[in-house]
Amino acid sequence: MNTYPLLVASLLVAPSLAVAQTSSAGSTEPVIAPAATTPGDARPSVADKSWSLSIGPTARHYFSTDLRDTPGSFSLSRFGAEADFGLNLGEGWRLGVGLEGDVSIYDFDGATALIPGAGGEPFDDVYTFRAVPRLSHRLDDKWSYTIGGILEMSGESGADVGESISGGGLFSVRYRFNENFSLSGGIGAKSSHSDSAFVFPLLGVEWQITEKLRFETRGLGAALTLTLSEQWSVALEAEYDRHEFRLDDSRAAAREGVVRDSRLPIGLSATYSPTPTIDLTVRGGVVAWQQFRIENRDGVEISERRSDPAGFVGGNVTFRF
Repeated sequence: MNTYPLLVASLLVAPSLAVAQTSSAGSTEPVIAPAATTPGDARPSVADKSWSLSIGPTARHYFSTDLRDTPGSFSLSRFGAEADFGLNLGEGWRLGVGLEGDVSIYDFDGATALIPGAGGEPFDDVYTFRAVPRLSHRLDDKWSYTIGGILEMSGESGADVGESISGGGLFSVRYRFNENFSLSGGIGAKSSHSDSAFVFPLLGVEWQITEKLRFETRGLGAALTLTLSEQWSVALEAEYDRHEFRLDDSRAAAREGVVRDSRLPIGLSATYSPTPTIDLTVRGGVVAWQQFRIENRDGVEISERRSDPAGFVGGNVTFRF
């Protein structure tokens, strides 16, 4: 098993499940941070509200790249939407749920070696839906913790829905050293479509380096963000993007098998906030590492292929209420 991507994920995931920045008012902000970063002075504080909601569409395109050590190439377009709801319960408690859905549209050219004997396209469009409920508790001005769950359905068009469901849970503790620096850590576990559940550590950082420069990990990613004005910010971003999904039963070599599509995009983003409640973000960069691993339904490897580096572009819009 290649442990490098799992290590990267463990270093990046924690703050999305730890209690986020606590204000002087004593309430906590949403556990799952938005994909885009807005200048701090422009964003309304969730701590001043009994509830919060953010929602918006996302899109990303990975340009065509060649598979290594085997014929064929592919490109990928992914379109989706994200929503996050939080509710202050009082006494330091906050309930939240994050929802995500996307469709991954693969375009293969001669990549028959991914699933030997399958013929034609290795697999069709992939649909993914994910729910992340969590409960956070602020113990005092320094300590807080979060308990979270994950429920996911991810499968190729035509795959059995019941066989495409996986789940897991996480526990994370956050310590706030001061108003500019926090660390979080914990443990998580997630089931797989073909293997037993795996357990992994969670580590994270939130660091307001200067008034305009901030480093933080968000979900399975990290960003160094520079605030240029009340409306503009730019960021250097990296993330671990992992999609695991169930195949349908149309290919004898991998009938109801499992695909793990993992990659590490690194790039720049620019965010424009025309109002305090709207973010418009564009981004682009390069995929530094990418790998397909395909197994049959019993977890036996059929193939494992990497690809050359490739460029990507994307964007998202976030509305906050």
